[in-house]
Amino acid sequence: MYRDLVQREISELEGAVNLWKTQSYCGNDFCSIYAGDGFGGYQDWTYREFAAKISLRNDHAEDFEEFSVGTSGLCICCGDEISKGLYCGSCQPDDDEADDDDCVCEDCGDECDENYAVRNQQGFWVYVCADCRDENYTYCPECGEYHPNEEMVRTNDGCVCRACLDNHYTQCPHCEEYFKNAELSKADNHGESVKVCEDCRHLLYAECEECGEAFRMDDMQDGLCPDCKEKAEGEAA
Repeated sequence: MYRDLVQREISELEGAVNLWKTQSYCGNDFCSIYAGDGFGGYQDWTYREFAAKISLRNDHAEDFEEFSVGTSGLCICCGDEISKGLYCGSCQPDDDEADDDDCVCEDCGDECDENYAVRNQQGFWVYVCADCRDENYTYCPECGEYHPNEEMVRTNDGCVCRACLDNHYTQCPHCEEYFKNAELSKADNHGESVKVCEDCRHLLYAECEECGEAFRMDDMQDGLCPDCKEKAEGEAA
């Protein structure tokens, strides 16, 4: 649907017949994608699994240019390269309201001198002013991005976003605080394998003198875990 709408709009604006040739990118016979000088991402179009489709208008079937990702933008009036905004210096409108040095905060709707990229609740990038960023968003030290305040979770060493929490942290079942996975130790909690923080481990667990694993203190007998205790009693009998 979106492809059809864009194709109609382009054709109408350029006074061309709305006839397009569309193919899957992989294996197409009319267009290739290249990384431009400013591209710093992952070139997924180089793999056969790349499932994107690409369209070419029929009246440019013989004179189209290669498609480069990460190059300079193009002026919407003359097509010359630009580094900022929608217009080159020659085509820039005189209307002060169209000044491309102004930007609009997507939170408060006010114009600002500079905006900042943050993640919204759906995980998409939006651009906000400094005041809205500082008031409504929190910086996650794990991923280096700003997320809505309500999407942040407190851990033992600060706040992180929910995605980083799921990927790098585990909740101790006793104190219920979140710790980095590397800071937790494996232990046996009444027959259940758990990961606990160091404080709870020292407070509630002891190492079996035989196998060296950590078990709840009230499960230990004579310094042995239940399995090692049973084994020792069987050997003695």
